[in-house]
Amino acid sequence: VLDASSSTDPNQPPSRQQHLFFRFQCNETDSFCKPFDTKIAKYVIKAPIRSGVTYRFKLTVYAFNSIPSNYEQMIITTNIPYASFSIVCLKNCGGENGIINPDKALYLLATAKRAEEHDFTWTYSFTGCEKNGTRSADDISDAETSSYVRIIRPKALVEGRSYTFTATRRNPGGEASITILVGKRPTLGCSIFPLAGKALDTVFRISCSHTSSEPVVYRFYCRDAFEYTLPIYLGSRSYTFTA
Repeated sequence: VLDASSSTDPNQPPSRQQHLFFRFQCNETDSFCKPFDTKIAKYVIKAPIRSGVTYRFKLTVYAFNSIPSNYEQMIITTNIPYASFSIVCLKNCGGENGIINPDKALYLLATAKRAEEHDFTWTYSFTGCEKNGTRSADDISDAETSSYVRIIRPKALVEGRSYTFTATRRNPGGEASITILVGKRPTLGCSIFPLAGKALDTVFRISCSHTSSEPVVYRFYCRDAFEYTLPIYLGSRSYTFTA
């Protein structure tokens, strides 16, 4: 329905607008695109509207002995159903930088109303797989979940890739997508100097570094001849101790 009822002649009071005419037309070859003149401000299109077409509708409002006014509106049709839901990331979402950890599970949720009553199908694609197209997310997911929840297994995603996950709903139809950027696996390494010394005399310096975006906790232990370990330090700050 194209509605032109808000069009008025400013030279006449609101109660005297019956002299206006409306001409509806558009740029395509469909029958409803032919110029149609009427005194009714609403134009109901009863013919089928083709998908994948950009319609540019033109409205002309005119009256006798007056200058006509023109208005245009573009309507783009598609055969892809628009989703009434979206996908949100629940866990391992990457924090502020949005880059997830490939060694941890990724939790995705389709936020549809009464989602538990619908059947969702999940697919994914990633940068560099254009030749293979989309793939079923079942191959990399935990199967013991509801269809509106998707848990991607740890180590299932390749570091450095960008993945797009799509949830498709049936009856009613709908589709939503989310793009995930996978970071590089965090590295952790420590060095100790010196490697040998005397107990309660030598100062051992332990230096550790990591590339994880999450806090890292260090645990240092000492071991005696009876294989009994004693915790020396637990924390994430720089620390120097004597052993």
